[in-house]
Amino acid sequence: SHEANKNVTIVTTKFTNFSSPKVQYYQTTTINMSGILQGAKDTLNSVSETIQGKGAEASHEANKNVAKSGDADLSTRATAAKDAIGDKMDQKSHEAKSEAYDAKAGNK
Repeated sequence: SHEANKNVTIVTTKFTNFSSPKVQYYQTTTINMSGILQGAKDTLNSVSETIQGKGAEASHEANKNVAKSGDADLSTRATAAKDAIGDKMDQKSHEAKSEAYDAKAGNK
């Protein structure tokens, strides 16, 4: 299998040796693209986990309100209470994953 070159070399400066004009020197900088791409991927994963965590948080609050409501029957309230607990667990899981991706990407 063919593996793509993960490094990019950029020529930043050209020097000419004036004692021998036919000799030129180049200053180069090599950038490891795999590290940059991994950091971008980790940042996007962190954003995704944050969004999912916010969704779980909103669902938790809605279910908590139904569970506390006097307008809903007992079965509906019990189901909402159970779902609120699951939503809170999901929220905390997504928050932890987001923080881990942030740390891996060097964002925090």
